[in-house]
Amino acid sequence: MMKHRIFGIGLSKTGTSSLSAYLSSIKIKSTHDDFGFFNAKTIDDIKVVASGESFIGALCPVWMLLFEKYPTAKYILTVREKETWLKSLKRHLEGGNGNKSYRLKAFNVETFDEKICGDLHDIYDSEVIKFFKDKDNLLVIDLIKGDSRVNAKRINEFLGLTYDNQKIPHKNKGKQ
Repeated sequence: MMKHRIFGIGLSKTGTSSLSAYLSSIKIKSTHDDFGFFNAKTIDDIKVVASGESFIGALCPVWMLLFEKYPTAKYILTVREKETWLKSLKRHLEGGNGNKSYRLKAFNVETFDEKICGDLHDIYDSEVIKFFKDKDNLLVIDLIKGDSRVNAKRINEFLGLTYDNQKIPHKNKGKQ
């Protein structure tokens, strides 16, 4: 069992499914895209956060609240190059995927809007990185471009785990 909670706070379509699958593969209990927090009155009402080891995806609207409650947790910001992210997000949202409440909260859209989503991409990662700049509990990682084994090693080192030549599975691979 991990001594710290782990939160994957990357935007949707930045490798959050792959990160969750990887954590599960190395025996860290991982929950991905649980939208139950929308009805929560406080951060303590989120059952999975109160009881789980890692929570990945669907967190970008609440990452600061999580930090207030769990300042010593490990945070992993998955990032992705803007052009490919926009293409992937467009396919995702236009395909009817994603929770409507989440789309409104996370992207301020019900349907894909390239300008709004592009602006969000430009701002979100830099705000998170700026917030954590003097802290040692954020890992910024590009799982889409990076080498799977190198990225797995970086994650293991960040979490204080030994690395046994694992690799990160590529989940939800779309058309390029």
